[in-house]
Amino acid sequence: MPNAFFQVPYPENEPVLSYSPGSPEREAQLAEYERMLNQDPVSVPMVIGGRQVTTDDRRPLTPPHDHQRVIGHAHFGTADHVREAIDAALEARTGWAALDWEQRASIFEDVALFLVANVAYPWPVLHGCVLVYQNPFTRIATVTREEDLLDLDPTPIDCIHVDGAIRL
Repeated sequence: MPNAFFQVPYPENEPVLSYSPGSPEREAQLAEYERMLNQDPVSVPMVIGGRQVTTDDRRPLTPPHDHQRVIGHAHFGTADHVREAIDAALEARTGWAALDWEQRASIFEDVALFLVANVAYPWPVLHGCVLVYQNPFTRIATVTREEDLLDLDPTPIDCIHVDGAIRL
Protein backbone atom coordinates (compact mmCIF):
# COMPACT_ATOMS: atom_id res chain seq x y z
CA MET A 1 0.00 0.00 0.00
CA PRO A 2 1.43 3.39 -0.93
CA ASN A 3 2.23 5.72 1.93
CA ALA A 4 0.64 8.82 0.43
CA PHE A 5 -2.58 10.75 -0.01
CA PHE A 6 -3.81 10.70 -3.56
CA GLN A 7 -6.00 13.44 -4.96
CA VAL A 8 -8.57 12.35 -7.52
CA PRO A 9 -9.36 15.42 -9.64
CA TYR A 10 -12.82 16.76 -8.91
CA PRO A 11 -14.90 16.02 -12.00
CA GLU A 12 -16.18 18.78 -14.19
CA ASN A 13 -19.50 18.16 -15.91
CA GLU A 14 -19.58 18.52 -19.64
CA PRO A 15 -21.68 21.45 -20.83
CA VAL A 16 -25.36 20.63 -21.12
CA LEU A 17 -26.40 21.06 -24.75
CA SER A 18 -29.99 21.39 -25.92
CA TYR A 19 -29.90 18.96 -28.87
CA SER A 20 -32.81 20.95 -30.25
CA PRO A 21 -33.75 20.38 -33.91
CA GLY A 22 -31.21 22.01 -36.22
CA SER A 23 -28.59 22.56 -33.49
CA PRO A 24 -24.98 21.67 -34.39
CA GLU A 25 -24.76 19.02 -31.64
CA ARG A 26 -27.95 17.30 -32.81
CA GLU A 27 -26.88 17.39 -36.46
CA ALA A 28 -23.48 15.89 -35.55
CA GLN A 29 -25.14 13.21 -33.43
CA LEU A 30 -27.66 12.23 -36.09
CA ALA A 31 -24.98 12.22 -38.81
CA GLU A 32 -22.91 9.81 -36.71
CA TYR A 33 -26.00 7.70 -36.06
CA GLU A 34 -26.69 7.43 -39.81
CA ARG A 35 -23.04 6.62 -40.54
CA MET A 36 -22.99 3.82 -37.95
CA LEU A 37 -26.38 2.47 -38.93
CA ASN A 38 -25.43 2.26 -42.61
CA GLN A 39 -21.87 0.94 -42.34
CA ASP A 40 -20.96 -2.65 -43.15
CA PRO A 41 -21.91 -5.06 -40.35
CA VAL A 42 -19.25 -5.38 -37.65
CA SER A 43 -17.88 -8.60 -36.23
CA VAL A 44 -18.08 -8.80 -32.43
CA PRO A 45 -15.74 -11.45 -31.06
CA MET A 46 -15.69 -12.78 -27.53
CA VAL A 47 -12.81 -11.50 -25.42
CA ILE A 48 -11.43 -14.15 -23.10
CA GLY A 49 -8.34 -13.48 -21.04
CA GLY A 50 -7.53 -10.41 -23.14
CA ARG A 51 -7.61 -12.19 -26.49
CA GLN A 52 -10.26 -12.05 -29.18
CA VAL A 53 -12.01 -15.36 -29.82
CA THR A 54 -14.09 -16.00 -32.93
CA THR A 55 -16.23 -19.02 -33.74
CA ASP A 56 -18.25 -20.34 -36.65
CA ASP A 57 -21.43 -19.77 -34.60
CA ARG A 58 -22.14 -16.17 -35.61
CA ARG A 59 -25.49 -14.62 -34.81
CA PRO A 60 -26.93 -11.38 -36.20
CA LEU A 61 -27.11 -8.18 -34.15
CA THR A 62 -30.03 -5.91 -34.96
CA PRO A 63 -31.20 -2.56 -33.58
CA PRO A 64 -34.24 -2.85 -31.30
CA HIS A 65 -36.31 -0.73 -33.68
CA ASP A 66 -35.39 -2.55 -36.93
CA HIS A 67 -34.92 -6.31 -36.62
CA GLN A 68 -34.49 -6.68 -40.39
CA ARG A 69 -31.32 -4.55 -40.43
CA VAL A 70 -28.20 -6.50 -39.47
CA ILE A 71 -25.58 -4.17 -37.99
CA GLY A 72 -23.19 -6.86 -36.85
CA HIS A 73 -22.56 -10.47 -35.97
CA ALA A 74 -21.70 -11.79 -32.51
CA HIS A 75 -19.53 -14.85 -32.13
CA PHE A 76 -21.20 -17.27 -29.73
CA GLY A 77 -19.17 -19.63 -27.61
CA THR A 78 -19.48 -23.12 -26.25
CA ALA A 79 -19.47 -24.40 -22.69
CA ASP A 80 -15.68 -24.68 -23.02
CA HIS A 81 -15.49 -20.97 -23.84
CA VAL A 82 -17.57 -20.20 -20.75
CA ARG A 83 -15.25 -22.24 -18.52
CA GLU A 84 -12.23 -20.58 -20.11
CA ALA A 85 -13.75 -17.12 -19.50
CA ILE A 86 -14.52 -17.96 -15.86
CA ASP A 87 -10.97 -19.18 -15.32
CA ALA A 88 -9.55 -16.03 -16.93
CA ALA A 89 -11.79 -13.81 -14.78
CA LEU A 90 -10.78 -15.62 -11.60
CA GLU A 91 -7.13 -15.27 -12.56
CA ALA A 92 -7.54 -11.54 -13.28
CA ARG A 93 -9.40 -11.04 -10.00
CA THR A 94 -6.24 -11.68 -8.00
CA GLY A 95 -4.30 -8.93 -9.76
CA TRP A 96 -7.21 -6.48 -9.60
CA ALA A 97 -7.78 -7.15 -5.89
CA ALA A 98 -4.09 -6.48 -5.20
CA LEU A 99 -4.36 -2.95 -6.63
CA ASP A 100 -4.95 -0.06 -4.25
CA TRP A 101 -8.11 1.96 -4.81
CA GLU A 102 -6.02 4.82 -6.20
CA GLN A 103 -4.61 2.55 -8.89
CA ARG A 104 -8.07 1.24 -9.75
CA ALA A 105 -9.48 4.77 -9.93
CA SER A 106 -6.62 5.90 -12.17
CA ILE A 107 -7.50 3.19 -14.68
CA PHE A 108 -11.04 4.58 -15.01
CA GLU A 109 -9.67 8.13 -15.20
CA ASP A 110 -7.33 7.06 -18.02
CA VAL A 111 -10.17 5.44 -19.96
CA ALA A 112 -12.30 8.59 -19.58
CA LEU A 113 -9.43 10.76 -20.83
CA PHE A 114 -8.80 8.35 -23.71
CA LEU A 115 -12.44 8.58 -24.80
CA VAL A 116 -12.35 12.36 -24.84
CA ALA A 117 -8.84 12.85 -26.23
CA ASN A 118 -8.86 10.32 -29.07
CA VAL A 119 -12.00 11.39 -30.86
CA ALA A 120 -12.15 14.87 -32.37
CA TYR A 121 -15.62 15.47 -30.96
CA PRO A 122 -16.43 12.33 -28.95
CA TRP A 123 -20.04 12.87 -27.98
CA PRO A 124 -21.62 12.33 -31.41
CA VAL A 125 -19.67 9.06 -31.72
CA LEU A 126 -20.62 7.81 -28.26
CA HIS A 127 -24.21 9.00 -28.57
CA GLY A 128 -24.44 7.48 -32.04
CA CYS A 129 -23.48 4.13 -30.53
CA VAL A 130 -26.15 4.50 -27.85
CA LEU A 131 -28.77 5.44 -30.45
CA VAL A 132 -27.92 2.53 -32.77
CA TYR A 133 -27.65 -0.16 -30.12
CA GLN A 134 -30.26 0.97 -27.58
CA ASN A 135 -32.54 3.25 -29.62
CA PRO A 136 -33.46 5.86 -27.00
CA PHE A 137 -34.60 9.34 -27.95
CA THR A 138 -31.82 11.76 -28.91
CA ARG A 139 -31.97 13.66 -25.63
CA ILE A 140 -31.89 10.47 -23.54
CA ALA A 141 -28.73 9.32 -25.30
CA THR A 142 -26.95 12.42 -23.99
CA VAL A 143 -27.84 11.55 -20.41
CA THR A 144 -26.06 8.19 -20.58
CA ARG A 145 -22.65 9.83 -20.47
CA GLU A 146 -20.12 7.05 -20.72
CA GLU A 147 -17.21 9.34 -19.89
CA ASP A 148 -19.03 10.87 -16.92
CA LEU A 149 -19.58 7.41 -15.47
CA LEU A 150 -15.87 6.68 -15.70
CA ASP A 151 -14.90 10.15 -14.49
CA LEU A 152 -17.38 10.54 -11.61
CA ASP A 153 -17.18 7.10 -10.03
CA PRO A 154 -13.72 7.48 -8.41
CA THR A 155 -14.60 10.83 -6.79
CA PRO A 156 -16.76 9.58 -3.88
CA ILE A 157 -14.10 6.96 -3.09
CA ASP A 158 -11.51 9.73 -2.74
CA CYS A 159 -13.86 11.74 -0.51
CA ILE A 160 -14.55 8.78 1.75
CA HIS A 161 -10.89 7.77 2.09
CA VAL A 162 -9.59 11.30 2.70
CA ASP A 163 -12.44 13.14 4.43
CA GLY A 164 -14.48 10.27 5.77
CA ALA A 165 -17.56 11.68 4.03
CA ILE A 166 -18.83 12.35 0.56
CA ARG A 167 -18.73 16.04 -0.31
CA LEU A 168 -21.13 16.27 -3.21
